[in-house]
Amino acid sequence: MAVILHSSPVIYCDNKSAIAISANPVFHSRIKHLDTDYHFVREKVQQGDLQVHYLSTEEQTADILTKGLHSPLFLKHSFNLKLGNPVEIEGGC
Repeated sequence: MAVILHSSPVIYCDNKSAIAISANPVFHSRIKHLDTDYHFVREKVQQGDLQVHYLSTEEQTADILTKGLHSPLFLKHSFNLKLGNPVEIEGGC
């Protein structure tokens, strides 16, 4: 069964250099060391099958899964993901 998308999916990224590389159709020798997944994303962006948009680090909810965040940002993203209050999860102080 095929899934039909009415618009191309969007990946949100907080790295402006990565966004520039994905949108630039010119291949430079300086980016040849990048992993295959970067080249895959770049190809999909150039074909119009994928979009990459900027999202500031403070708004990047996925960071809660990949980085150690300071308490205010951790609490904000926990709330956004509906994980509840982390203090209540651990039993409080």
